[in-house]
Amino acid sequence: CSGPTTLNALSGTFDDGSGASNYNNNQSCSWLIQPTGSVIGDSITLSFSSFELETCCDYVRVYDGTDANAPQIGSFLGSTIPADVTGTSGAMYVTFTTDGSVVYPWFEASYSYSPYVPTPCSGATTLTGTTGSFDDGSEANNYNNNQSCSWLIQPTGSVIGDSITLSFSSF
Repeated sequence: CSGPTTLNALSGTFDDGSGASNYNNNQSCSWLIQPTGSVIGDSITLSFSSFELETCCDYVRVYDGTDANAPQIGSFLGSTIPADVTGTSGAMYVTFTTDGSVVYPWFEASYSYSPYVPTPCSGATTLTGTTGSFDDGSEANNYNNNQSCSWLIQPTGSVIGDSITLSFSSF
Protein backbone atom coordinates (compact mmCIF):
# COMPACT_ATOMS: atom_id res chain seq x y z
CA CYS A 1 0.00 0.00 0.00
CA SER A 2 1.08 3.54 -0.50
CA GLY A 3 -0.66 6.61 0.83
CA PRO A 4 -4.43 7.11 0.94
CA THR A 5 -6.92 5.14 -1.14
CA THR A 6 -10.62 5.93 -1.54
CA LEU A 7 -13.12 3.08 -1.94
CA ASN A 8 -16.52 4.17 -3.35
CA ALA A 9 -18.15 0.80 -4.14
CA LEU A 10 -20.98 -0.59 -1.98
CA SER A 11 -18.74 -3.51 -0.98
CA GLY A 12 -15.17 -4.56 -1.58
CA THR A 13 -11.95 -6.06 -0.33
CA PHE A 14 -8.55 -4.53 0.38
CA ASP A 15 -5.26 -5.56 2.00
CA ASP A 16 -1.89 -4.16 3.00
CA GLY A 17 -0.51 -4.77 -0.52
CA SER A 18 2.24 -7.19 0.41
CA GLY A 19 0.86 -10.12 -1.57
CA ALA A 20 2.83 -13.32 -0.86
CA SER A 21 5.58 -11.38 1.00
CA ASN A 22 5.63 -9.80 4.43
CA TYR A 23 4.52 -6.17 4.64
CA ASN A 24 7.23 -3.49 4.84
CA ASN A 25 8.68 -1.54 7.75
CA ASN A 26 7.67 2.10 8.24
CA GLN A 27 4.44 1.88 6.27
CA SER A 28 1.66 4.40 6.66
CA CYS A 29 -1.41 3.62 4.60
CA SER A 30 -5.06 4.62 4.75
CA TRP A 31 -8.34 3.72 3.13
CA LEU A 32 -11.41 5.95 3.09
CA ILE A 33 -14.48 3.77 2.61
CA GLN A 34 -17.25 6.09 1.45
CA PRO A 35 -19.72 4.43 -0.90
CA THR A 36 -21.21 6.77 -3.48
CA GLY A 37 -24.42 8.28 -2.12
CA SER A 38 -23.80 7.28 1.51
CA VAL A 39 -25.08 9.61 4.24
CA ILE A 40 -24.87 9.84 8.02
CA GLY A 41 -26.83 6.94 9.49
CA ASP A 42 -25.81 4.48 6.78
CA SER A 43 -23.67 1.68 8.17
CA ILE A 44 -20.40 0.20 6.96
CA THR A 45 -19.20 -3.11 8.36
CA LEU A 46 -15.53 -4.10 8.17
CA SER A 47 -14.60 -7.81 8.38
CA PHE A 48 -11.08 -9.23 8.46
CA SER A 49 -10.44 -12.54 6.68
CA SER A 50 -6.68 -12.64 7.40
CA PHE A 51 -4.80 -10.83 10.12
CA GLU A 52 -1.22 -11.30 11.27
CA LEU A 53 0.64 -8.22 12.50
CA GLU A 54 3.47 -7.60 14.94
CA THR A 55 2.02 -7.83 18.46
CA CYS A 56 3.48 -4.62 19.85
CA CYS A 57 3.97 -2.02 17.23
CA ASP A 58 2.05 -2.47 13.95
CA TYR A 59 -1.60 -1.40 13.98
CA VAL A 60 -4.77 -1.27 11.97
CA ARG A 61 -7.02 1.49 13.32
CA VAL A 62 -10.63 2.07 12.29
CA TYR A 63 -12.53 5.37 12.57
CA ASP A 64 -16.25 6.04 12.15
CA GLY A 65 -15.94 8.95 9.72
CA THR A 66 -13.84 10.40 6.91
CA ASP A 67 -10.48 10.76 8.68
CA ALA A 68 -8.46 10.03 11.83
CA ASN A 69 -10.21 12.90 13.65
CA ALA A 70 -13.44 10.85 13.68
CA PRO A 71 -14.27 8.60 16.67
CA GLN A 72 -11.97 5.56 16.76
CA ILE A 73 -14.01 2.35 16.81
CA GLY A 74 -11.19 -0.19 16.63
CA SER A 75 -7.44 -0.64 17.09
CA PHE A 76 -5.97 -4.03 16.23
CA LEU A 77 -2.60 -5.81 16.30
CA GLY A 78 -1.33 -9.35 16.74
CA SER A 79 -2.56 -12.50 15.04
CA THR A 80 -6.15 -12.89 16.25
CA ILE A 81 -8.68 -12.02 13.55
CA PRO A 82 -10.66 -9.07 14.96
CA ALA A 83 -14.43 -9.16 15.32
CA ASP A 84 -16.43 -7.24 12.73
CA VAL A 85 -16.50 -3.46 13.21
CA THR A 86 -19.52 -1.37 12.21
CA GLY A 87 -19.71 2.40 11.87
CA THR A 88 -22.82 4.49 11.22
CA SER A 89 -21.47 7.76 9.86
CA GLY A 90 -21.76 6.73 6.19
CA ALA A 91 -17.95 6.63 5.94
CA MET A 92 -15.15 4.61 7.52
CA TYR A 93 -11.46 5.49 7.66
CA VAL A 94 -8.91 2.68 8.10
CA THR A 95 -5.19 3.20 8.76
CA PHE A 96 -2.28 0.74 8.75
CA THR A 97 0.94 1.82 10.46
CA THR A 98 4.12 -0.20 10.94
CA ASP A 99 7.30 0.55 12.86
CA GLY A 100 10.89 -0.02 11.74
CA SER A 101 11.69 -3.36 13.35
CA VAL A 102 9.76 -6.57 12.63
CA VAL A 103 7.43 -7.42 9.74
CA TYR A 104 4.71 -10.08 9.52
CA PRO A 105 2.64 -11.61 6.73
CA TRP A 106 -0.39 -9.36 6.18
CA PHE A 107 -4.00 -8.47 6.69
CA GLU A 108 -6.99 -8.59 4.37
CA ALA A 109 -10.37 -7.01 5.01
CA SER A 110 -13.71 -6.68 3.27
CA TYR A 111 -16.43 -4.13 3.80
CA SER A 112 -20.13 -3.90 3.12
CA TYR A 113 -22.52 -0.97 3.08
CA SER A 114 -26.10 -0.88 4.39
CA PRO A 115 -28.34 2.15 3.99
CA TYR A 116 -30.21 3.33 7.06
CA VAL A 117 -33.83 2.19 7.00
CA PRO A 118 -36.02 4.06 9.46
CA THR A 119 -38.16 1.88 11.72
CA PRO A 120 -41.13 3.55 13.38
CA CYS A 121 -40.87 3.49 17.14
CA SER A 122 -43.37 1.58 19.22
CA GLY A 123 -43.85 1.13 22.93
CA ALA A 124 -41.25 1.82 25.59
CA THR A 125 -37.49 1.72 25.01
CA THR A 126 -34.79 1.86 27.68
CA LEU A 127 -31.51 3.47 26.64
CA THR A 128 -28.55 2.40 28.80
CA GLY A 129 -25.57 3.88 26.92
CA THR A 130 -23.65 6.89 28.20
CA THR A 131 -24.22 8.57 24.83
CA GLY A 132 -26.59 7.88 22.02
CA SER A 133 -29.43 9.08 19.90
CA PHE A 134 -33.01 8.12 19.22
CA ASP A 135 -35.86 9.24 17.01
CA ASP A 136 -39.43 8.41 16.11
CA GLY A 137 -38.21 6.44 13.08
CA SER A 138 -39.89 8.61 10.49
CA GLU A 139 -36.78 10.37 9.12
CA ALA A 140 -37.89 12.75 6.34
CA ASN A 141 -41.42 11.30 6.26
CA ASN A 142 -44.25 12.17 8.61
CA TYR A 143 -44.60 10.14 11.77
CA ASN A 144 -47.36 7.51 11.85
CA ASN A 145 -50.92 8.03 13.08
CA ASN A 146 -51.68 6.59 16.51
CA GLN A 147 -47.99 6.16 17.26
CA SER A 148 -47.14 5.95 20.98
CA CYS A 149 -43.49 5.80 22.02
CA SER A 150 -41.48 6.48 25.16
CA TRP A 151 -37.81 6.36 26.06
CA LEU A 152 -36.29 5.83 29.50
CA ILE A 153 -32.74 7.21 29.49
CA GLN A 154 -30.90 5.38 32.26
CA PRO A 155 -27.17 4.87 31.57
CA THR A 156 -25.66 1.77 33.13
CA GLY A 157 -24.01 2.71 36.41
CA SER A 158 -25.85 6.02 36.75
CA VAL A 159 -27.04 7.14 40.17
CA ILE A 160 -29.48 9.72 41.47
CA GLY A 161 -27.93 13.14 41.00
CA ASP A 162 -26.13 12.34 37.74
CA SER A 163 -27.13 14.71 34.97
CA ILE A 164 -28.37 13.83 31.51
CA THR A 165 -28.28 16.33 28.67
CA LEU A 166 -30.86 16.00 25.92
CA SER A 167 -30.34 17.87 22.64
CA PHE A 168 -32.69 17.94 19.67
CA SER A 169 -31.17 17.84 16.19
CA SER A 170 -34.56 18.20 14.49
CA PHE A 171 -38.12 18.64 15.65
